[in-house]
Amino acid sequence: MELKLRPVTEADIKKILEWRNNPGVRANSFQTSEIKWEEHSSYWTMRLADKTNYSYIAVLEGTDAGLVRLDKKESGEYEINILIAPGFRGKGLGIATIAETKKIAAGFGITRLIARVKPDNIPSQKIFEKNGFERKGGNEEYVLYEFSL
Repeated sequence: MELKLRPVTEADIKKILEWRNNPGVRANSFQTSEIKWEEHSSYWTMRLADKTNYSYIAVLEGTDAGLVRLDKKESGEYEINILIAPGFRGKGLGIATIAETKKIAAGFGITRLIARVKPDNIPSQKIFEKNGFERKGGNEEYVLYEFSL
């Protein structure tokens, strides 16, 4: 599997919206409603200008196949969020994407990652567990995972 992560650019915003509004993706997101272009475009314009958060497109054998974000929290840790594009799920891409993201995070000096996953999203829970994240609790809305670099 040839996987590369490249920074998100303005040219990716429309594709990310299509992925994000896919019913299968929405079902595993914390915000399950369909996102409108105006809201999405505004969010990504601000995000791309923000140098404290990081966003990457997962490119599998030359094809854009997913998105991973590192969002800085007030505590200084980063929350990792992943979206695998429809048609690419179940192929090990999530595991490989998180592994590559951990390397990038270490390169930025990030020392702690967290992930929140819906309790019924077992595939995502397995992705984080296979990457060494430890289950640290949570509540009825999410399961919390942590990883120290």
